[in-house]
Amino acid sequence: MKTFKTILAILLIFAVGALSGITVTQYHYQKRFEQTLTQERPNRRQHLLRRLEKELDLTDSQHSTIEQLLQQSHKQLRELRLRHRPRIKEIMEESMARVRKELDPQQQTKFDSILKRMRDRRAGDLPPRRFDQHGRRKSR
Repeated sequence: MKTFKTILAILLIFAVGALSGITVTQYHYQKRFEQTLTQERPNRRQHLLRRLEKELDLTDSQHSTIEQLLQQSHKQLRELRLRHRPRIKEIMEESMARVRKELDPQQQTKFDSILKRMRDRRAGDLPPRRFDQHGRRKSR
């Protein structure tokens, strides 16, 4: 009987860890996706421009022209993302509703709590979590 309880405890710990990992990963990728939709990223633009300047030995005129072109394309992409944002939000909500239907009542309650925390973080009611490029939580 003790062996059974030990195995059950290990399996439970594994399942909780897996569920936690899935939740954190989903949150991380959803947050990054939303940031892509809403935030300007001039650093990427500047990084690309510096790289082109270095590797292609751009003249001052080329640098200025390419910088303007990158700014224009960034603005166009931002407008496109913002235009499609309502549909993206709708797809995400539909997806979460379908996931919820697959859960039992107890899981639905926990799932609702997870979604609420995610919404609160997005709204700024909770501090953002910090993750590195591999999805691991950064230490503070």
